[in-house]
Amino acid sequence: MIKIVSFLSLLLLSSCSEGPEEERKQVNKRAEPIVVGLKGLEMEADFYERTTFLDGNKIKQAQLSSEWKEACENKEPVWCFVNPKTKKGILYNYYAFADSRGIAPKDKMLNRQEIEIIKNQLASNPKLIKFNWVEESSIERSFIGNNYDLKFVNFWFKEDSNSIDKVSVAYIDKTTNKLTVESVSPHNGYRIWLKK
Repeated sequence: MIKIVSFLSLLLLSSCSEGPEEERKQVNKRAEPIVVGLKGLEMEADFYERTTFLDGNKIKQAQLSSEWKEACENKEPVWCFVNPKTKKGILYNYYAFADSRGIAPKDKMLNRQEIEIIKNQLASNPKLIKFNWVEESSIERSFIGNNYDLKFVNFWFKEDSNSIDKVSVAYIDKTTNKLTVESVSPHNGYRIWLKK
């Protein structure tokens, strides 16, 4: 009887939740792969995911809708998991993307001209980009902190203007691979896709 109780206790302990080290590894796992065949523009094979600025300062996590909404109302940079249960995918508000501390090297961020290059190439050949679709690939977060699947892959890019009032996101339709650019709220949460 003592052996059975000891075995069950050991089994229970081994199935407990992950520690901080495991959580950190989970955050740094790469997103779903993207197959890219663009000409003259090399893109990363995965979406960018980091929870610190380039200077090492942490970006605040705002997983709850109320946390996201409050942070955005205060124009704070925040991120959240697309799927908090699996800790897959990271969405950022525009304040995180455009923060002066830098979330990614500026020369790796897409700009309006490069978005137009991708848009034109996809119009000529929609098969130049192939996303390996998983549940999290087309989730976006609204300014009030709700997640939606609108069947588009969407990602921030740098506008020519530094105005926070004029921000845009690029959408790639899951069925047609057509790229569209839309003006959006800086409070919304989207992915970041970088150049190599």
